[in-house]
Amino acid sequence: MPKIKSSIKQAAGAVSILLFFILVFFALMNYGFWSPLFHQILNLALIVAILPITVLDTIDLRWRRAIDKALPRFLEGIAHAQLTGLTLLRAFKEAGEGVTGPLRDEVRLMMAKISWGMEFEDALKLFMERADTPLARRIATLIIEANRSGGVVERIFSPLAQATSTFQAMEEERKAQLKPYVFITYISFVIFLVIVYVLYTSFFVPLTGLTGMGGFGVVVLPINLAWMLLYHMGIVLGTFSGLIAGVLSEGRALSGLKHVIIMLTLTFFVFREMVAPGWLWSLIGLA
Repeated sequence: MPKIKSSIKQAAGAVSILLFFILVFFALMNYGFWSPLFHQILNLALIVAILPITVLDTIDLRWRRAIDKALPRFLEGIAHAQLTGLTLLRAFKEAGEGVTGPLRDEVRLMMAKISWGMEFEDALKLFMERADTPLARRIATLIIEANRSGGVVERIFSPLAQATSTFQAMEEERKAQLKPYVFITYISFVIFLVIVYVLYTSFFVPLTGLTGMGGFGVVVLPINLAWMLLYHMGIVLGTFSGLIAGVLSEGRALSGLKHVIIMLTLTFFVFREMVAPGWLWSLIGLA
């Protein structure tokens, strides 16, 4: 579970955008704007463009959360080490070896920087920039200020560890309380797809050949245009519903990209089935 650098994310984003435009241009040149295949490829191009950014962000987010999860134990280790008479730097090193995962690697990096002549506060600031989580920033800032004050630094670590554990417990409780709303978001989107499918197959398709009724002229929306408009409604709704699900579950819109991918995939399957009845059943081997 490595840390993903910002430069790698930016490069992946640039490549994804370029790939998206290449796929859209290819579809436009080969099938034309009014072809259903163009809009299906547009949907797939969105998924392909979002996928690399989603994977990298998920890996990086797990790395950051692993650091946050290990911070309470790390702070308790510092407090216990200092109670035995160890200096702050020595306590940091011993506590860092007592945790697992990315935090241990970050503490080792801090100790290496300090051994090369870097100041302790500068090493903590480097840790803040690398971890880049609100919890890590608050803890590092408190340690820096306590160290500057010249007081009994070891007294802050036990209360700080308890406060950190409480904060994480509250965050987990918040996520648990909001999880049903994420489920409701999915249910709402699936209901939308079902309604659109029934509306298209039971209303628009039967009206395709209708040109008049009771002596009055009836303007019938072309079937391809109706399908295209409904399709783009599904894409827009799936995108924003996924982002909202990310905000509800993780507190950040970027975490909703994985939900966007799922919803866009469902949209592709449903609208592909509209223009090619039986395609989905053939795909899963039921036809």
